[in-house]
Amino acid sequence: MILSLLKHHKLSRNFTKPFEISLVTSRNCAKILGIETSCDDTGCAIINEKGDILGETLHSQNLIHLRYGGIIPDVAQDLHRKYIEPTVHKTLELAQLNWLDIAAIAVTLEPGLPLSLAIGMKYAKHLSRKYNKPLIPVHHMEAHALVARMQHNISFPYLTLLISGGHCLLALVQGVNKFQLLGQSIDCAPGEVFDKVARRMKLRNIPEYSQLCGGRAVEMAASKATDLNLFQLPLPLVDHKDCNFSFNGLKTSVMYQLFRKEKEHSIEADKLIPEANDLCAALLMTTSRHLVHRTQRAMDFCHNNNLLPDEKKQLVVSGGVACNNYIFNTLTELCNEFDYKIYRPEPKLCTDNGVMIAWNGLEKWQRNIDVVSKNINSLDIKAINVDTEVDNRAEVRVLAGGTLGSTSPTLPPDVVEPWGSSHGELSRLPHSPGDATPSGGYRQVSFRKSKKLYYREGEQQFQVGVGIVHKSLVNNIVRVESVITKFLVPGPKSYPIIGTLYKYWQLLGDYDTEAIDKAAWLNWRKYGGLVKEEPGIRLLHVYEPQLIESVFRQKERYPARRSHVAMHHYRLSKPQVYNTGGLLSTNGPDWWRIRSAFQKNFSSPQNAKQYVQEVDNIVKRFIQWIHHNKPSHHDDFLQYLNRLYLEIIGKIAFNEEFQSFSPHEQDHKSRSSKIIAAAFGSNSGIMKLDNGIMWRFLKTPLYRTLSKSQEYLEKICMEILLNRITFYEKEKDETDKSLLDSFIRLPNIDLRDLTGIMVDILMAAIDTTSYTTSFALYHLARNQECQDNIFNEVLSLHSTEENELTADLLSNAVYVRSCLKESLRLNPVSIGVGRILQNDMILKGFMIPKGTVVVTQNMVASRLPQYVNDPLRFKPERWIRDSEQFENIHPYLSLPFGFGPRSCIARRLAEQNMCITLIRLIQKYKITWMGGELGIKTLLINKPDQPISLSFTPRTT
Repeated sequence: MILSLLKHHKLSRNFTKPFEISLVTSRNCAKILGIETSCDDTGCAIINEKGDILGETLHSQNLIHLRYGGIIPDVAQDLHRKYIEPTVHKTLELAQLNWLDIAAIAVTLEPGLPLSLAIGMKYAKHLSRKYNKPLIPVHHMEAHALVARMQHNISFPYLTLLISGGHCLLALVQGVNKFQLLGQSIDCAPGEVFDKVARRMKLRNIPEYSQLCGGRAVEMAASKATDLNLFQLPLPLVDHKDCNFSFNGLKTSVMYQLFRKEKEHSIEADKLIPEANDLCAALLMTTSRHLVHRTQRAMDFCHNNNLLPDEKKQLVVSGGVACNNYIFNTLTELCNEFDYKIYRPEPKLCTDNGVMIAWNGLEKWQRNIDVVSKNINSLDIKAINVDTEVDNRAEVRVLAGGTLGSTSPTLPPDVVEPWGSSHGELSRLPHSPGDATPSGGYRQVSFRKSKKLYYREGEQQFQVGVGIVHKSLVNNIVRVESVITKFLVPGPKSYPIIGTLYKYWQLLGDYDTEAIDKAAWLNWRKYGGLVKEEPGIRLLHVYEPQLIESVFRQKERYPARRSHVAMHHYRLSKPQVYNTGGLLSTNGPDWWRIRSAFQKNFSSPQNAKQYVQEVDNIVKRFIQWIHHNKPSHHDDFLQYLNRLYLEIIGKIAFNEEFQSFSPHEQDHKSRSSKIIAAAFGSNSGIMKLDNGIMWRFLKTPLYRTLSKSQEYLEKICMEILLNRITFYEKEKDETDKSLLDSFIRLPNIDLRDLTGIMVDILMAAIDTTSYTTSFALYHLARNQECQDNIFNEVLSLHSTEENELTADLLSNAVYVRSCLKESLRLNPVSIGVGRILQNDMILKGFMIPKGTVVVTQNMVASRLPQYVNDPLRFKPERWIRDSEQFENIHPYLSLPFGFGPRSCIARRLAEQNMCITLIRLIQKYKITWMGGELGIKTLLINKPDQPISLSFTPRTT
């Protein structure tokens, strides 16, 4: 019988549906392709029946995730999706094989990151269907345990120790699919501890460690230690008579020693403690002792229960941490003492790779185990969330009978409530040998929610929050997570009723509602990475990308935000026109009904590509208009961009030509002029109305402007919609590829839904793209070299003014897209992204309650030197992977179009339209900036604070 390897995930195959076994007559001559995507490495390999590696490819994401201090699942998924197909193709190419030569496909089924596992499984299923190949599901930890058999003559049974960043376990391997669990970590894994300690110690600030994983950095630092006895760390679970592991207490002890030394040396910013090497050595030695101690217990257990014959006393050590030579050498000494043979796969096979998956698949193939040839839909991933997040919760570590930092400390008597020894037992996991009950000195404590948690040092005592016990450890160490209550989050002083609104009052306040970016800078400089405000609502500003990531990784079915409050009120007051407040202001199921109905037409890459030619034709006519009319640098070029993008969105969205550049339409009373004005009138007051309350009681001037603007956009949209429906009923226009044409056919969508989405399109498409293009032209006009690079890149892609742009050319115009991305970093669409928390969460030790409005301050963060090199310089090369100036910028730092399901629904179209505009302008002209330093007005959408003053000089070549 196969026993449980993990608490929630089993080595045995307990699938809900039985496998359908493929009927393959020859098992002795086969080539197996293995696919591995369980975490952050995209691996593929092909081996033959002898275990020879015919082809192997591995795309590692290590350097990307290293910069962020941990694996970001969304980024890992995107990179898997990008590289899995070329990785498989390259492997076949290296092996000089085609799909006719492959007998079966092995793929990781469990455990791992859900988003990563899904990519490998879906692609394997695709290949299985396309080439009619059986699938072999592989357990990731089984593969680690068995891969050593590929290189060494190891027969069953044998003992295995699997140590990595996500797992630590001892098991008896009795067959290809038969494992008996002897012990496992009751908390975290050694690789995780190494990574977190290395990150907290800031080892990556040392150049030679900057591109190493945490475990390798700790090992190298430990090799340079000068005093191995400087730090004495407690050995975990010394009194536990089982084979389980625990590393949380060790991590806590290291963090305490680190904190003590930092305080002793007054360490600031990115500096390291002088004893860093000695502390790494202490961590590595204690980890090794713990692994040796528990492995020895497993050896004793196997001996006492006759599980391993004397002639088969074998230990296989595998997993990423097995690459650590110090740990392996200490285990070798243990094996020599107990007459065990010790084996370890070569280092590249210890870490995640496709070879181990292919080898496991081969062993199963030869025994006809878990080979699925027909009903491959019965296979699905079984994932676990590996703890890779930065621990943002403050910790208070309390020694038995005392608190941190004092020789004879005490805890306030009202804080702890002893439970007694009967509550101090750790429940024993099934199949774990020995007695799991801790003996003597073990103390478990509980904190009532109504009680306060204190930190005492010397004679001083500070309240830091409400204590919550997460886990108790042996050796008289109690680990307490302190959660700092919300009122302690720093920020401007708040008063009853008005809160912090006084900061925005004219004459009296420090902040300007049209310069929120400057207020954000002031808050960051004064209060740091988390700032609270209470301008009528509970508001939290978040500046650090790691914290921004934590906000967006909250599991929420319907992500919510607080925006366009007055517009939402206006639309709900007109049920005859609107069903909801629209995409921008609606939350909950109503929002998802609209978003899910329309997003495919907006967001699909293929859908966006079909408009390239039409947009290019409109932009070329715009270039001709510039050539004939020769606008002066005294003109505000923004007004012309408004008309350009009205024309573009009219054609794409509604198949409507507004003729914005005709003499008649340039009159301020024309239809196109009024649409542009109405879009601005709808957007410009959103920020002030969101923060105001008077409009709820009487129609303020700003609310009346919003109402009139919305009414005019409604009128235009209803005219277009009714004309299109009338025409649609009479005769179908086969040339109409507009969004509206596809919207009309959607089920469960009525005229009121269509009106809402059409008004939203006009509101968002004109101002957003016009302002963003203005900022991009500003940066390019001040950087002639960047213009020349765009010109040369487009020329190299065989495009001239006369040729049509194609979707393929745009996808290959890397520098153009990098220029736009860099401009959006410096001048994003808005200062940040808003969310309403739907659950309590903890950030930097502060309890942030449900209902808090979080605003991520991406614009400020993107201009900070700790996140970007030379942050105020326009440098597109920082986004180009092959460039020497490439930077691994945190993926949550710059979010110009928002994030997740609530990101801009038309992002692909907007980026495509702006790239076409930039290409055509720079193909024709050298552009020079004639104005002063360009800033922003924060009207929800960031608007240039001065006219766009550009000079256009025709290119001579």
